[in-house]
Amino acid sequence: MKLQLSKKLFAFIIAIMMFSVLPGIANAQQSCQNGHCPSGYFCLHGHCVHLPCTCRRPIPFRCGQACGWYADPTHSNDVVSISDDSSADFSLTLTDAQYVSLKIYDITGRLIKTLAKSRLPQGENEIEWDQTDDYGKTVSAGIYILQLDAGPDYSDTIKLSVMN
Repeated sequence: MKLQLSKKLFAFIIAIMMFSVLPGIANAQQSCQNGHCPSGYFCLHGHCVHLPCTCRRPIPFRCGQACGWYADPTHSNDVVSISDDSSADFSLTLTDAQYVSLKIYDITGRLIKTLAKSRLPQGENEIEWDQTDDYGKTVSAGIYILQLDAGPDYSDTIKLSVMN
């Protein structure tokens, strides 16, 4: 006898299996804005969920009006705008002290400036960019890529729009 499952029944069974393997998904608490969730929770498909995991990933760096640059936190492909009258302070929070690399590239992939390449302490760290390259020359207006690598398994990028 051949057993055939409908697509809906198959999807239902897979969903039940996921909830049994990842029980935190059933307890999704809130939507995560720009990938930020409370301690012990991770952003999964736009919701903060508690996953039983012993890994300790750094919390992604974040931006806001307090540091002089602006982004809409509801979109993952934000372009952060930096005006010529202020420097940009990049804030990142680490769950453990770890090696961090923070670099700015132009849209062709050329390295413009290395902001950090060292071991940073646990907690909140702020790194300032004065809109200059590694040689001290002011960068021109345009799109730049900020790349963060923290620890052995975390990497993220943000698009920057410099306006002179």
